[in-house]
Formats: sequence, structure tokens, C-alpha cells
Amino acid sequence: MKTSGFSIPAAKSETDYCSLLGKIAVADTPLDPSGQVIIDGNVYSASTDGAFVDPGRGLRVIRVRGKRLIVTLV
Repeated sequence: MKTSGFSIPAAKSETDYCSLLGKIAVADTPLDPSGQVIIDGNVYSASTDGAFVDPGRGLRVIRVRGKRLIVTLV
């Protein structure tokens, strides 16, 4: 499956997702508070602490909850 020209990674384990902690992401869709982010060319599901984030904004992964990334603005 493709989104915005980027590939959605195959099912990864939660351990793989934990390796994304601290990484910089870019909002691919609006996060209100959930949406999609791009990290290293891959699209991931992400949420904020409730803040609205416009597409294109820089984010940092601060937590992993299952297979969802929790991000904050940088």
C-alpha cells in the first residue's frame, strides 16, 4: 500500500517500533490528534497529546504505545 509516494512498512514488532524513539518525523497528514507521519521514507500511525499539527511540521517520537507512535512538535 502506498500513501503520498511513501511505503507503509510491513507489520513490524513493537520492539521495532521502540527503535523509533527519539527519531524526527514529518507530519504526512493533519494530526488531530491522530494521523500519519513519515520517518526515513516510511509512513507510521501517530498521535499527539491532543494538539493539532499541520502536514509538513517536524515532530519527535517521544513514546511508543503498541504500534502507534506518540509525537510532539520540535
